[in-house]
Amino acid sequence: MSSLFRLVGRIRRETAQRSFREWSAFLVVVIGFCGSIVYTDVQTFTHELASTEGYSDAKQYMDVYSGIPVTGLRSYRPLVPFLAHFVPPPPRALYSADHGFDQFSIVAARFAVLNLLFLIGTCILLLIYQKGFGIDHWTAFLGVLLFLGTENVVLVSGVPMVEAAFYFFFLLSLIAVQRNNVWLLLLAMTIGVTAKELVLLTIPMIILSTVSLRSKGLMLAASAPSLAVLAIVVARSGNALSAGGFAPLDIGALANPKVAFELIVAFGLAWIPAGYALLRVDVPPLLKRWSWLLPLVLAVALVAGASWSRSAFMAFPAVVPLAALGLAEWVRRGTPTRARARSSAQES
Repeated sequence: MSSLFRLVGRIRRETAQRSFREWSAFLVVVIGFCGSIVYTDVQTFTHELASTEGYSDAKQYMDVYSGIPVTGLRSYRPLVPFLAHFVPPPPRALYSADHGFDQFSIVAARFAVLNLLFLIGTCILLLIYQKGFGIDHWTAFLGVLLFLGTENVVLVSGVPMVEAAFYFFFLLSLIAVQRNNVWLLLLAMTIGVTAKELVLLTIPMIILSTVSLRSKGLMLAASAPSLAVLAIVVARSGNALSAGGFAPLDIGALANPKVAFELIVAFGLAWIPAGYALLRVDVPPLLKRWSWLLPLVLAVALVAGASWSRSAFMAFPAVVPLAALGLAEWVRRGTPTRARARSSAQES
């Protein structure tokens, strides 16, 4: 009996050590990637970029930070500009001599530090979220790397925008649904809706979840305060709820090659293993249901006239784990074939 206890103790110690090493390796890689992305964005974000198409919303978030009234959607997202005030100003030594160091740079850097923390937190949550489907650690790790390599993450994670905070709170909300944790869902959605109202995409994910009707009802009730908070934020902004200048697209726009290109860019080559997973892999039932998030966000883009690339990327909680599963399964299926080929070559 004592030998059995010793064996169990040794297994526990080895498991804990392996888990510590896996998480340590994960954090070393992820913090390095996130730091590089954010630092590069900070160094290249200038007054000129802030005033050009594609970064004009970043300028509006900086205006919210400075207390300058803005209109449209950006006025409904006060959380990140508010939290940026609590970030200490950066040291001048971090900037190159030709970059300039003025109030604009200081505000942009404060956003960057905050977004760096949200981006690292998002990567940690994305790993946990994928494991919630039963995906193993290293496949989930691969999914995080696929996420960090996407255009949307690389382009905007370090500039004064709210995307990193949205990714964080959206994943936290979905983890709450995964685990049927009503209180976590209430907290995540109530705070998250002040970062970006698209956290409300969690509501259709609740409806699509595999839990009982009673649990769905409780979680839908827990999401209701986020709607109230959004209504209060909109009322305080003094602006009517609107898409902030977006114009609805017609169906004919779908035939435009530019739309196809924007959709491809959203996830790049990761679309291929994601499609492979849906066709050839035994996808967990909840993840298969949540794959409907993609047509949902595309429908929103069609109605609101939003960017196709950025809209499609809102489906990352479905596409990223599917792509990771597809790659892992493709490699796994190829391994025995290669092993047999090597064996045959050695015998000959």
